[in-house]
Amino acid sequence: MEFRAFPKAPVNRRYGRLLSCSIPCSGLGFAGFLRAATGQPRYYWENQNDSLAFAGAGAAVELMAWGEERYEKIKQYARELFAGALVRDEGNTLTGPRLFGGFAFRSDFTPDNTWSIYAPAFFVLPHYQLMSIAGEKWLTINAQVPFDEDPAALVGDLELALRDKIMQLKADTGSASEESQSALRSINYPMTYAMWRGMITSATERIRAGELNKVVLSRAAELRFEAPIK
Repeated sequence: MEFRAFPKAPVNRRYGRLLSCSIPCSGLGFAGFLRAATGQPRYYWENQNDSLAFAGAGAAVELMAWGEERYEKIKQYARELFAGALVRDEGNTLTGPRLFGGFAFRSDFTPDNTWSIYAPAFFVLPHYQLMSIAGEKWLTINAQVPFDEDPAALVGDLELALRDKIMQLKADTGSASEESQSALRSINYPMTYAMWRGMITSATERIRAGELNKVVLSRAAELRFEAPIK
């Protein structure tokens, strides 16, 4: 294994130095990985043909921004976070640290209800990441290294933590019963279909009139299950 450092950037004073280590982990499944992180922030993304997928658990770093400049601020924060980062892997460029998150469409959006815990621009660097590409899987751990410590001295501890995590996940998967997912009890839409359809009709008319160029309309769905989802 070798270190791969992001070039042309000084050590950041906001986040410290980021150290990211990855090792292969065949045999791990995304469902078990996410289930083991119950009670922690969890993230998942995959492309349409399922050849590439990422999952995350925990939070090593959180990036947040507000206002018209939220895009540039997050870009700046991410650049600072990865400045001087040390990535230790098996030469696979897809195993590096990944941010999960998104932006609100409007700069003056005030989060409420379901979205109240999120800022208009919110991204997270998970503590653990599981990546799969064409069937090959890698587990990554991300950590912030204090300025007065040598990152190379911590690599052994992080790799040990990764191997212990893999053993734990495989043990949990092996001991877990093949129970089916909890049965769906009900689906509730706080906004009625009639109200939603009216908004769509109004938006369509305003687009045709040239008042709007693009509108994203959605409505929340509340699902209740017979037992807690893990």
